[in-house]
Amino acid sequence: MVTGYSNYHVELRNVKFIADDGRTCPRTAMVTFHNEEGEEVDSELFGAIDINHIYAIIKEGRDLILDNFYIHAFSISSYRRINGIEKKELVPLKGFSAKNAFFEAKGCTDFTYASFSQEEVSFDGSHFARARFSSMARFLAMEMLFFQIPYSGMGTLNLQVVFLGW
Repeated sequence: MVTGYSNYHVELRNVKFIADDGRTCPRTAMVTFHNEEGEEVDSELFGAIDINHIYAIIKEGRDLILDNFYIHAFSISSYRRINGIEKKELVPLKGFSAKNAFFEAKGCTDFTYASFSQEEVSFDGSHFARARFSSMARFLAMEMLFFQIPYSGMGTLNLQVVFLGW
């Protein structure tokens, strides 16, 4: 995944995306990265997953694997509101992985009061663009947690309140 870019552009295409492991999305996001001079430095393709599909996976308790996906406006707070869940009630994210994912939001990529209970959670190589990342999350019984995140500096990255329980 490219690092050191100062801006980017997302183009959503009506072309089916097929990940290396066989997961599919009906659309593909082409993200083009630019340097400070506005020159294109790289581009990458991601599966463009619909936020409502993500919320359905969470509600059904299935593994949430977002590896190599473009995720627009991810918010556990919105998930709670839609499903009538109290503001501070933990939302379990089963089998969570977001390796090389591209998160984009106008306000906040929100994992507030999310509960990760599997042995390994990974945001390795993920991008959090044009928004702040908010995490007041609970990580229980974990062996590995990866937060090696290229960050574009277009917002704030807040990992100050993270509960780690072993």
